[in-house]
Amino acid sequence: MSEQPHNESTGEHQEQPLVPETNTGLQYLLRTLHVLFVGLRVLIVVVIIWVLLGGIFYVKEDEKAMLFRFGKLVSKDGQKVLSSEKGRLYWAWPYPIDEVVKVKTEQPVTVTTEHFWPQEKPEAATAGGSNKGALQVGQDGYVLTGDANIVHMVWSATYQISDLKQYYLGFKGAKSRVKRQAGPGQSTEGAGVKAVVEDVLGNAVIKEVGRWPVKDVILTSQGGQGSPEALAGAVERRVKRQLADIDAGVEIQSISLREWRPPAAVDDAFSEINRAAQANQRLLDQAGQYKEEKLAAAKARKSEILAEARAYKTRTLESVKAEADYFQDILEKYNKRPQTTLIALYTDTLRRVLQQTESEYVIHTRQTGEQEVRLRLGPPAARQKESE
Repeated sequence: MSEQPHNESTGEHQEQPLVPETNTGLQYLLRTLHVLFVGLRVLIVVVIIWVLLGGIFYVKEDEKAMLFRFGKLVSKDGQKVLSSEKGRLYWAWPYPIDEVVKVKTEQPVTVTTEHFWPQEKPEAATAGGSNKGALQVGQDGYVLTGDANIVHMVWSATYQISDLKQYYLGFKGAKSRVKRQAGPGQSTEGAGVKAVVEDVLGNAVIKEVGRWPVKDVILTSQGGQGSPEALAGAVERRVKRQLADIDAGVEIQSISLREWRPPAAVDDAFSEINRAAQANQRLLDQAGQYKEEKLAAAKARKSEILAEARAYKTRTLESVKAEADYFQDILEKYNKRPQTTLIALYTDTLRRVLQQTESEYVIHTRQTGEQEVRLRLGPPAARQKESE
């Protein structure tokens, strides 16, 4: 125990104030808590800044975006599909609260189907390595024409996203099937819609080619006019109708027949038919060119005749108008002085007639009854100047 100080004058003990003993561990604890509180404040500020700035995003001109909050699509300014809108910025909570999905909607995607091609790849067939053996049923792909002929084909379809919401959220079954079929490390972005477009394209090819005879297929594949409508155009219309029925969220840009060939066993016979079809088309092109040339020549001759007729009409009208004006002038003079006008007309007519003769004989009868013949040798001076 600590001793209390003794006061000798009073004989009583004085109590001094208690001074707490210094605790070094407590001071360290207080300092540590202070540092932790300061750090926590800084961390809170950093998190707030990260939330505010990190949630800012923008959509490029060739993109469209959707905002998901806890996996549910939410609207932003009344729109569920966000676009660039001249570089406008958007804000979202950080992941995993919000998730921003951006898709390049302006970039076309091409899907190619080789379901109707034999096991041999198109590159090998182009290089001349086609197999002349029989068709391997169950392994080689093919399509039947309307007259029960077998044809191998490679088709491609180019599409573009038109409805991002339906494109991304639809076709869950197709996406699941593609994910199951995809290997490790393979991307499945948009693969569900690609699979759907490929299936629709194959279905349309089977139905449409099954309506056409093989002759028309050959002619249209070479760019000819073997049928009232092109084969690719007919397939494209079918694909568009089917995609519209299932609301795929994509728009078909073009359908094209990239390559076709007959079965290898009858390749030579089809080559002869192909050559005949090409010769037929060449003759049709020549006939069409000859027709265009003749039509152009006839149109040019027509324009020339019309121009000549218009010129003749103008000359005739001007001549008739001049004669009418001359006659009107003579009529006015005749009404004023009939005798003088007749003499003037007679003299003028006689002068014009005599100007057209080379020699003139004038027979003059005198009052006494005698006649004299006057000869004018040589043309008049005016007519001589004209002849010179």
